[in-house]
Amino acid sequence: MLAVARQALAEECLATGKGDLFRCLEMTLDGEATADDRASLARRLAMKPVALRVAIHRLRQRYAALVRAEVRDTLALDGGASGADLAALECAEFEVLRRALG
Repeated sequence: MLAVARQALAEECLATGKGDLFRCLEMTLDGEATADDRASLARRLAMKPVALRVAIHRLRQRYAALVRAEVRDTLALDGGASGADLAALECAEFEVLRRALG
């Protein structure tokens, strides 16, 4: 699921002319970038630190939305759930995934 969502995000970024930005910021999707990493990225991308933080935040938000969509699609295909049942399953599955990833 995560790989599918990451690939979809990469394709979206490429389609909108932000492929280079995605390649530089992809390492931040897992939240493991240090302050030194972010400072280096800001210099490399010629961005102010605040602008870089905003770009990372937006990229991570979109990634999370794509992961949720992938979870939703998987649950819908697996059990044919819909409406409130699907929403409850989605929340539960996303929470399990979040805990598993730390």
